[in-house]
Amino acid sequence: MLASNKSIVELDVGWNHIFEAGTVDFFEGMTDNEGMTALHYGWNRVGERGGIALGRLFFNNKTLQQIDLENCGIVTAACTEIAQGIRENAVLKCVEMQWNPLGIGGVEVLDALTSSPARPLFSLENCSINNMDGHRSRVDLRNITQSYRFNLSVSDDRLHLQPLLEL
Repeated sequence: MLASNKSIVELDVGWNHIFEAGTVDFFEGMTDNEGMTALHYGWNRVGERGGIALGRLFFNNKTLQQIDLENCGIVTAACTEIAQGIRENAVLKCVEMQWNPLGIGGVEVLDALTSSPARPLFSLENCSINNMDGHRSRVDLRNITQSYRFNLSVSDDRLHLQPLLEL
């Protein structure tokens, strides 16, 4: 129904307890949709497989302009696919992804959103990207007095913190 329907322009399915498997089916159905311009999907579960399907949706869909993915459990493992889809999308105008555990993958999504040909408005608030500017902390031994932010549960961050510990 989603693939062939051209009369639904805006759809709100937020807060519907759609889990990862359902999300995959939903986004795959949306891939060829030629009518919908706004999708409100917030507070459902996307996960890794749903995030990969979301990346394909961004890559293939040529009408969706606004998408709300607030608090959907989008994880780091899906961010590469999502970023690739965003980079190739020329119609997105608004992407809301706040409150997702993107982790370091959020940096790639941020880079895609800022370099996308569509230049969409976006929100990545509270997505656990390491730094406020979206870049990972690395110790610069030439300037050790600068500000750093590390997540000690991430092995790469612990590795980059080692030079400070040695000093």
